[in-house]
Amino acid sequence: MRPRLVPTEVERPSSGQWRTCTAVPSRERNNHGRREAVPLPPSAMPTVTGGNGAVTSQRHAHACHLPPIIDHRSKNLPPKGHAHSTCMKILKTQAAVKKIKEIMVAKPDYIGLKVGVRQKGCNGLSYTLDYATEKGKLDEVVNQDGVCVIVDRKAQLTLLGTEMDFVEDKLTSEFVFRNPNIKGTCGCGESFSI
Repeated sequence: MRPRLVPTEVERPSSGQWRTCTAVPSRERNNHGRREAVPLPPSAMPTVTGGNGAVTSQRHAHACHLPPIIDHRSKNLPPKGHAHSTCMKILKTQAAVKKIKEIMVAKPDYIGLKVGVRQKGCNGLSYTLDYATEKGKLDEVVNQDGVCVIVDRKAQLTLLGTEMDFVEDKLTSEFVFRNPNIKGTCGCGESFSI
């Protein structure tokens, strides 16, 4: 028989931002030799408290690690009404920055380039690159070295961590995306899958 584990107390560092609780019910054998979970009494249930010390729930949990609490006292929150940027979606090389600046000088009516993905090709997805006149409500803006690139809301997770480069050789000149999230590409290189 396994030893009975009882819930530990809620652990809260001085900042009051993280909390953890662990509780694993013991399993005892019934008359048929099978193991059954033995419910813990309500007094042994872990108590989960919020950042302000108030009890928010009291329940049975299995080694749970709860996310940080964000409340009105948190200093790292964006102002009300502003979207919170998760992280930089696209990193542009100096060649890409230089080419985008050249393109945008000739197109003063546009605010930047808009990068996205769409269903296309034999492997699923393909990159799109258009001029942007305005930023969509949920689009992400990446400013780097004075160049604005807008990431379409549908492509944000797909393009996470992608490097945008501009490559020029004897036959072609094009923007190239080095995406760490790609699982496979088609033979011609026009489409990819994630």
